[in-house]
Amino acid sequence: MEQSGRVLVAVFPDESTAEEAARAARQAGAERLEVGGRVGEQASLRSEMREELSNSAPGAGTMGLVTKEMGKGMATFVPVGAVIGAILFLPLALIEMGDLSAGARVLIALASGALAGAVVGLVLGGALGARRPGEAMAAQHGVTVTVSPATDAVQRAMAEHHPVRLDVVDRQGTPLGAEEDRAEDATTARRVGRNVAADDYQVPPDGTTS
Repeated sequence: MEQSGRVLVAVFPDESTAEEAARAARQAGAERLEVGGRVGEQASLRSEMREELSNSAPGAGTMGLVTKEMGKGMATFVPVGAVIGAILFLPLALIEMGDLSAGARVLIALASGALAGAVVGLVLGGALGARRPGEAMAAQHGVTVTVSPATDAVQRAMAEHHPVRLDVVDRQGTPLGAEEDRAEDATTARRVGRNVAADDYQVPPDGTTS
């Protein structure tokens, strides 16, 4: 079924894969196609930025927007932090607190530790789960293939070559939706590892720039 006025913009990891996908799209009925090109790159960048914004949610207080990646990091770190905090605070139950019973002191220590640990996990999870400032968007390090018309057959042919992302735009390049998520999206554990090892958060000494 043809999607009138719609264009598919796919991003592939290298030029050879992009060329293969373009040939497959042509065989599937694509009438216009372009490998690389500024128009396809800009359309993919706009689509990815809009997707990131639409998947974000307002944070608590002064946190600002919480992206999808930040949310995944928080979902992992908050419960882990709460458990660790509760364990670390548990010895405080040995301290006499007026006429409180031992059970009450244990509950207070566990609750206080869990709350403190959850707050730490919230901050660390959001920071380490976020995309790095120097992390390139798909079209910035891949090769775009722009094809039309956006038929189901053409879309299947493109998808079979495992694009990094596959978006639908109109004739002017305005994003209409993402057909596939980023194929290279890292798991939370891998993203945290990358962020810990990355150096693009570092501020040059003496205010100099690299």
